Amino acid sequence: MKNVLVAILLAVSAVTAYGQKVMTLQECRRLSMEHNAEVRNAALDVTAARLQKQEALAEYFPKVEVAGGAFHAKDPLFTITIADVLGNSPLACNISELASDLLRDYGLNSSFSTLNYGYAGTVNLTQPIFAGGRIVTGNKLAALGERAAVAKSELQNRTAAEQVDKDFYGILALQEKQITLSGLQRLLDTLQKDVEAAYAAGLALNTDVSEVMLKQSELKAGQSKLKMGLRLAKMNMLNSLGVEYNPYVSIDNPDKPSIDSFTFEGSFDQLMTPQEAYVDEEKASSSLAENRLLQMQVEARNLERRMVLGEALPTLGLGATYGYAKGVTNPRWNGALYALLKIPITDWGKNSRKLQRMRLEIQKAENQRDYLSSQLVLQLRMLFVELNCAWDNVQIAVEAEALAKDRMDNLTVDYTVGNATLTELLRSQTAYRDAQEFRIDTTLDYLSSLEAYRLRCGAE
Repeated sequence: MKNVLVAILLAVSAVTAYGQKVMTLQECRRLSMEHNAEVRNAALDVTAARLQKQEALAEYFPKVEVAGGAFHAKDPLFTITIADVLGNSPLACNISELASDLLRDYGLNSSFSTLNYGYAGTVNLTQPIFAGGRIVTGNKLAALGERAAVAKSELQNRTAAEQVDKDFYGILALQEKQITLSGLQRLLDTLQKDVEAAYAAGLALNTDVSEVMLKQSELKAGQSKLKMGLRLAKMNMLNSLGVEYNPYVSIDNPDKPSIDSFTFEGSFDQLMTPQEAYVDEEKASSSLAENRLLQMQVEARNLERRMVLGEALPTLGLGATYGYAKGVTNPRWNGALYALLKIPITDWGKNSRKLQRMRLEIQKAENQRDYLSSQLVLQLRMLFVELNCAWDNVQIAVEAEALAKDRMDNLTVDYTVGNATLTELLRSQTAYRDAQEFRIDTTLDYLSSLEAYRLRCGAE
């Protein structure tokens, strides 16, 4: 009945209050995925990795470049005379003078100048044929980087979901404790009326009335402290979800709903047992993002070694150029085909040592993968052990709460017939409240452990 009443009150308040919204766990997770900065950055990293993969793919295709240039010199860059051709011997000087006089008679110059100005424009095409396997390996590294970014994004999503679950169940626990204190408040109100009536009839002492009033004051102080804690927990949750709200209950803000108008809907009843949630650790571990990242690290080291090996292999490329130029000759179009072969010689020893070093890095990555993979299995097993322990604590707390309630009910009857004192009754009520809070806290711990275990095992 208590849970049904709470559900009805939550539904009514969600419909009637301005801006009020009932927040479920799935809704909180969805909003966290949309507004969590680290989750969004991880998604951007995935996009960046895909773009980098496309960059690497472009290395397979020819490179086309367009180049152009022009110059104009103050003096010709190239000048030649007859003396430059024949030299400075006496015979050459005589021939040069005769040739100069003859050329002058015909209106010709005895010197030739060129390259006073010039211009050229070309289109170059280069196609790599073999680059030591570095282009293929580079593309594999880029594809591996994309897979790693996706795995890191999954890991970040899971981390964010775990934090949301922890905060969400913390708020549920505070709401449940509010219900507990409200129930105890009603019991004290009834008891206060009975004690005051008994005191008026001369059947109770004034100290009994004072004792009940003192308990009322303690309970109100606890309710006030709990309300403040609940508001702070809601503010922390709503900030992380990117939901706007009015944090000041005493200050009216028509544009934003009050922090008290948000309720978080969930149930502490019908808990999934550890046996129902169990997943084989070996199977679950193999699908974890951490395990995939460890394997990718080994793959990356192997690909890096291939890149180093490619530096020691020959490279071959073909090219073509075609353009229009004016310089020494008249302007004209021209083109050429060429091949370029590079064979590294002196770097062989350096690359050999580098390859040996990369083999050691591969061994280290494999050792780390094997060790951490076993640690992941151990972590899942420890989570399941903690889950069973938390489940046992819940059963103990439920039993303790039932015993505390029976004791309180019995003392209530005994007090009514005069077989128990008021102090005993108040103590039983306090013990019942403590048992309820213990049951709420242990249930919160169990739910947090359950969701953490299910998320690690890949459950939705």
